[in-house]
Amino acid sequence: MTSATRGSDAVVVTGIGATTPVGPQVLQTVTSIRAGIARMTEHEAFEPPVQDTARHFPEPLVACSVAGLPRDLTLIQRLLAMATPALAWALHDAAGTDRAKLGRVHLAVFGGDAPATRTGTILAETVAHRLAHRTDGLQFLRSRYSDAGAAGFLRGLGDAAEDLVSGTCDTVVVGAVDSLLAPETLAALAADSRLKTAENPVGLVPAEAASFAVLELASRARARGAVPYARLGTVSSRVEPEADDQHARSGAALAACLDDVIAALAADGVVPAAVYCNLNGEPRGAEEWGAASQRLRAAGRLLPGRLVHPADCMGDAGSAMGAVLACLAAHSQRHDKTAWAPAILWCGTGSGSRAAASLRPV
Repeated sequence: MTSATRGSDAVVVTGIGATTPVGPQVLQTVTSIRAGIARMTEHEAFEPPVQDTARHFPEPLVACSVAGLPRDLTLIQRLLAMATPALAWALHDAAGTDRAKLGRVHLAVFGGDAPATRTGTILAETVAHRLAHRTDGLQFLRSRYSDAGAAGFLRGLGDAAEDLVSGTCDTVVVGAVDSLLAPETLAALAADSRLKTAENPVGLVPAEAASFAVLELASRARARGAVPYARLGTVSSRVEPEADDQHARSGAALAACLDDVIAALAADGVVPAAVYCNLNGEPRGAEEWGAASQRLRAAGRLLPGRLVHPADCMGDAGSAMGAVLACLAAHSQRHDKTAWAPAILWCGTGSGSRAAASLRPV
């Protein structure tokens, strides 16, 4: 568990950027998600296999892709085509054209744990290296890439806070980029009966996205005249045992993460107004959320009534969902401090990782 403070100094979000199926930039993305506008279309490049040919026939897959990206891009090209503008917008949002104001900067990029994106050091080094050289002269003190999924991004917020609090750097840019539209990934999801089709109406809608957040200490943001979006609170993570599927649905790890975050907010007299999560329409995630909610209620923890899950508008963008949640929540802390803020964020991954964090108005 990480507390994002150094004495009275807090870690704040000063820049955000996103490229998603529901918007090429932050404002369009946030507006579409808040309004419930969906951008799901037929994805004819992949045809899900039919298990029962007597009752069903082949149909185009429903998916959510970022508009304007050519279909013949390689996976790395596709990831970079989404991540490059999202990163540029986040940096510009935080510092304008004078990026020297950001000082010593670390870059942490999180990718997916799907078959096509979990390809080891080649993809990792390529994405991190190319992004680090596409920032108009900004030199990162350190850049790294991890395939830890959506929960990994939230843990990355905690790691960023530790770097800032310890003085290792002045600014940390944390982001995620992922695409579930690679043929290998779609084939694996179809083989596991996880895609939403006529035969499997409770599957996920595959998507893609990239999103970044710029973090720094509040004192430094004030000194350079930056207006923060939000203050980062406690970040907590746990791991569910992989061997026992029923135990994973018990919600114990998720409840423990959320309990840490809610307790820290309560200690400061803060009442959360919304929960943002990466629920994607699959029963397992919904069952786990229900079990975790019951555990928290039994422990006397009250959860907000508003539950925000952007996958119902833009599909499941894998590891990028954690970053999209952070972008959406951070924007809401500045522009809507009633129904959508303060906020609790949580994400889970198929590997058993669970993480939660809080964002609140500055």
